[in-house]
Amino acid sequence: MSFTFCSTFGSSIANAYVSLADADDILTNEVINPSYWTDASTITRQAALVTATRAIDGRNWHGTRYFFKQALQFPRVPPGAVFPYGATSYTEADAAFFDWLAQDEYLTLQKSRVEKACAIQALHLIRIGGRDLERESQALGIGSESSSQAGISSSKSYSGRSTGLHPDVMDLLRYYKATPRLVRGSGQSSRYY
Repeated sequence: MSFTFCSTFGSSIANAYVSLADADDILTNEVINPSYWTDASTITRQAALVTATRAIDGRNWHGTRYFFKQALQFPRVPPGAVFPYGATSYTEADAAFFDWLAQDEYLTLQKSRVEKACAIQALHLIRIGGRDLERESQALGIGSESSSQAGISSSKSYSGRSTGLHPDVMDLLRYYKATPRLVRGSGQSSRYY
């Protein structure tokens, strides 16, 4: 089984929000210590970008997906925009979309923020070895932990839910954050895009 890495924004086969070259550029120029990233193999970095993309896509984002066939949650149409929005095919990304992307400030900024967020989340995943032990503790229902070794004690308390995303990622994507809608009874079905 071969692994295909695709970071084309709006593509029906995309599995990452940022290319390896762009992630390299973002992380080596905008992070104080990118050594975890630069020391990782190409396969590890690609896997981290794909995993980071899945983590981003696991959240609720406002607006609707831009294309019917897009594989990922971004690009998104701004909330309140009259659809169709932009000059493009409405099934998946094409040349007209990328021409529109270059002109539309909202989409350009969205793409830039999502790329940076994905790169930062990938670096975070590599840094923690792919496991968030505190989040795992929360999932198991542990409210607090304490330990003591060699006369030094440590205590942690968890409140609220962990987002699973690095705080810098949430800062970048806060413009697109939405809350889930609850649908009760036998009313209209609701689809989440």
